[in-house]
Amino acid sequence: MDFSQLACFDAVAEHLNFSIASDYVHISQPALSRRIQSLENELGIRLFERNQHTVKLTSQGKEILPLAKKILNDCNAMQLHAERMKAGKVGKLDIGYISNLRSWVHPIIEPFRKKYPDIHITLTKMGYSSILAGLDEGTIDMAICFTRILENDVKRTNPTIMERVIGLTKHELVAPSSMEFQTDAEGRIPFEAIKGIPLVILNHLSAPLVQQRLISLSEKHGFIPNIIMEVDSPDDVYALVESGFGATLANANSNVIGSPKMKQYSFSDENPSLPVLSMWSKYSDNSSLKLLLSFMDENEAKAGKE
Repeated sequence: MDFSQLACFDAVAEHLNFSIASDYVHISQPALSRRIQSLENELGIRLFERNQHTVKLTSQGKEILPLAKKILNDCNAMQLHAERMKAGKVGKLDIGYISNLRSWVHPIIEPFRKKYPDIHITLTKMGYSSILAGLDEGTIDMAICFTRILENDVKRTNPTIMERVIGLTKHELVAPSSMEFQTDAEGRIPFEAIKGIPLVILNHLSAPLVQQRLISLSEKHGFIPNIIMEVDSPDDVYALVESGFGATLANANSNVIGSPKMKQYSFSDENPSLPVLSMWSKYSDNSSLKLLLSFMDENEAKAGKE
């Protein structure tokens, strides 16, 4: 028994006419008759009563027909599902991201998730070394981060890892409300205003480029930043700022200000921005990843036209 026999049975049962059914399944009438006869022989029952003028289902044929339709529907559903899997419209995506880039992840993922609801997406906060290992080992499909940095601060040169810039993140000063600054008419401060103030920042492994950018800009203005503590997580940074322990640099898009004990300032003379990258393995065979990359290309093209 095969799919074509069941399809022929269903077509004849639908039209009760061998000539019309043969056109429907795109085979000759004799070939259709042979397949029906072969199916009857395999099942050991007669499916149709037929003569020169009429065709009708036997009582046994009527019982078998719903089962045949279910098999045909299941096969069609399986084929459709396989086609959607091949196109990446059904699948799984594991995405890692640097914690202070959470605000960059959702504008990319949520529209994609809405368009392709059958793709299961997992988002995981990760450190730089974990992201690099995850891409190398295939435990994550894509990463959203600042750059590819190894723990020893040597720029990674791995031709199997692809990357693209998806935007720039602007950093501003988040300070305890008790810390006062002279601001311009737009509420901004000069970068020199952070000279001497105690700073709490993410450590070198958690956010190497933020720390490097802070130091290089401070040196440009002729001073060394007063970093009094380095911690592992943004939550710890903001808890210390809120308690009045010191100020910090934060992603302007992160919306960290949720407490009257903290205040956020943009800089009037500097733009401590960093490129935000998406990264993935060149040899990934995940069709849903290819669909996401195509989706990002389309959105970028649309944004360029607006």
